Amino acid sequence: MNNKKGQAALEFLTTYGWAFLVIIVAVAGLSYFGVFDFSSKIPDSCNTGMMLQCGSSYAISSTDSKVSLSLKNNENQKITIDSIKIREKTLTSTYDCNVLATSITVTGSGASTDSIPAGNTADVVATLPGSDTCGIDANKGNKKTFTIQINYKIGTSTIVSSTTGEISTRVI
Repeated sequence: MNNKKGQAALEFLTTYGWAFLVIIVAVAGLSYFGVFDFSSKIPDSCNTGMMLQCGSSYAISSTDSKVSLSLKNNENQKITIDSIKIREKTLTSTYDCNVLATSITVTGSGASTDSIPAGNTADVVATLPGSDTCGIDANKGNKKTFTIQINYKIGTSTIVSSTTGEISTRVI
């Protein structure tokens, strides 16, 4: 009689064990196919602070290893861009890097090759030394968040100031 109770308990646990295993496999499959990836639902954004305010146009391109963004100079003197660094913002990344742009081009109303006049907006394009170093190639087509650090000089000063911000966008 005890054998029948043990057999019933074992059959009960086995049935629920198989059901639990099916649920785990289903959730793993849905996760693999990106059903639980909510990063695509997050809106694109760019925030670089108030001194150099990010405009409405910004992009990270894996095709030509460039970071392009529109920056508004909210200072009462010209701002000269000294350097730009970018890194993927993630807790665990194979591409945990901090890449310095090899060249920076500033274009816009009254802008010179590296400076933005007071109160003006200019397009800034920073060329990275290689997109694969920051995982940009690996993230092509995916929406990612990158930390961007812009080092600049105000007016004729030789002191380098810095602002750090974030760009969340789809890598093109």
